[in-house]
Amino acid sequence: MKAVDANEVETDSPVKIKVAVLDSGVDNVTGLSLVNSINLVPEEAGISPLFLDMSGHGTGIASIIAGNAQNEVQGVNPNVALYSVKVLDTMNKAPVSRIIEGIYWCIDNGIQIINMSFGTSRYSEALQHAVEEAYDAGILMVGAAGNHAGTVEYPAAFPEVMAVAATGTDAQITDFSNTGEELEIAAPGEQVKVTSFFGGNTVTAGTSVSAPHVTGAASLLWQKDPSKSNEFIRQLLSYSAKNIANSDGCGLLDVEYALEIYDEFADIFDGTAVNEALLPENTKEPESFEYISDDENYVEGRWGREEHKRIVEYGFTKNSASITSEKCKIMKVGAAYPDGIAALGNQKIPNFHGKGGVNYIAVYELITRIALKSGDTSTFTDDKWQTIPGMSTLSRYRAIRDVFVMSNGAPYMVYDKTWKQIFKYVDQECGTTVGANYGKDPTADAKNRKFFIWGMAMHFVGDVFAHDMLRKSDNKEIVHDNPAPKGTIYGADKVDVVRRRHDAAKCAIDSVVSCALTNTYGDWNEIDSGLDAPEYPDSAENFLKCRLYAYMVACGSNYKLNRVMEASYEILVHGESE
Repeated sequence: MKAVDANEVETDSPVKIKVAVLDSGVDNVTGLSLVNSINLVPEEAGISPLFLDMSGHGTGIASIIAGNAQNEVQGVNPNVALYSVKVLDTMNKAPVSRIIEGIYWCIDNGIQIINMSFGTSRYSEALQHAVEEAYDAGILMVGAAGNHAGTVEYPAAFPEVMAVAATGTDAQITDFSNTGEELEIAAPGEQVKVTSFFGGNTVTAGTSVSAPHVTGAASLLWQKDPSKSNEFIRQLLSYSAKNIANSDGCGLLDVEYALEIYDEFADIFDGTAVNEALLPENTKEPESFEYISDDENYVEGRWGREEHKRIVEYGFTKNSASITSEKCKIMKVGAAYPDGIAALGNQKIPNFHGKGGVNYIAVYELITRIALKSGDTSTFTDDKWQTIPGMSTLSRYRAIRDVFVMSNGAPYMVYDKTWKQIFKYVDQECGTTVGANYGKDPTADAKNRKFFIWGMAMHFVGDVFAHDMLRKSDNKEIVHDNPAPKGTIYGADKVDVVRRRHDAAKCAIDSVVSCALTNTYGDWNEIDSGLDAPEYPDSAENFLKCRLYAYMVACGSNYKLNRVMEASYEILVHGESE
């Protein structure tokens, strides 16, 4: 923020520019506010928007544009209307046809800025045509130059796209950044803190993180007067940049100076260009931040976050928490696993989706207890089923327990995949060696299984808010089916349907992570921390929760009974035995 002179810029405005992040998806996490989330990857269509971004790439990009500092990441402009358009799969790849589909979605939905933090060395006539149509529709496109010290990649290399290079802590173009005459501007691309899985943060690098600095700046300038053209914003950004010592082709983004000369620039802009002789040159020296090279978070590649006050009040005494990014990735794959991961070849896991009136909270507690045993279910015998508060029947208990398969007295498989297969998939995803080394270090294996199963538990917490809420305006149940049956509404996993469901879910997930890090089994408290989240005080006014409160009472939350009794409609407890 300081490097691009955006840290003291006023962002409040009644105007919100519509910005689309064409990427791996953007998780609906603390610190980010999404208007909508679109998933164009067919094989990942069933994954909840809470866990949609399997690589973390798109979420990090979005945080640089619009992070609101709740999780220590301040974006350039939190005042945007942010859209997640998922085109990259779990491997951060996509066919060109899907990128084109994403661009046309943006054209059809009135998007004003598209951030494209990806690239290819291959030219595509069809992609160029889509880019040209987006430009003609008035969209400003910002693209990452690429990270191979070669020529600028497509789509950034197209004339209609603003190509962005990366600067390092020394305020010069990095050694890895692609360069060429197509470059228009540069922004920080080394050791940048971004939002990561489950609302935590991590540190990353690349022209991918340079581009969203420019996107955020463009939205700030455009909200002053949305009637201005995409070309006006583009040229204002380029002209106002600071000079970089090792580049004649582009300068370093300077948000403050762009705002300073805005009116003067507008007076002489003729619709296509300006007479540069009539404007003062930006003579400010780029600031160096080389001391950041000693940042331990960067060196260790760790995920971390400050814990929320409400979590501390539940008995956790640590003020902050951190784990390796590797462990966080394992937990993320676990969260998506019950919905089916096409790359692993598994389908949705039966009994993990609330069918048959499952008490989500009871099942969540059972799975977290299994997580603390690293998947060893040998002590979870049939006679123990009633020790889980709210567990409705022995058959339900068995259905969840037996997803975790034992062999020769040791954890062997989750549903239809062995642990080694699962962790080999994690290796492919994030360059780890947990799968390659599985079986060599029992202690490490147990810890990895623990975090994966905690992710599976998160799935149930997310499903509470997707499946057990009614829209308050008409008491309609929110369902997956499209078209929705009579008396219901489609959109169980859509962030723009009863939006506060997902805001509340973010806070509940925060609490789940804290349980995982402190080796504390989960219960109704995590759900309650979402319902009563101080960040979203009007959550309770946006949906009805009588069924959920009944589950909480069944799980031991006696003080919630008064809420159930005061509810405005008949309580129905959906369990097999109640």
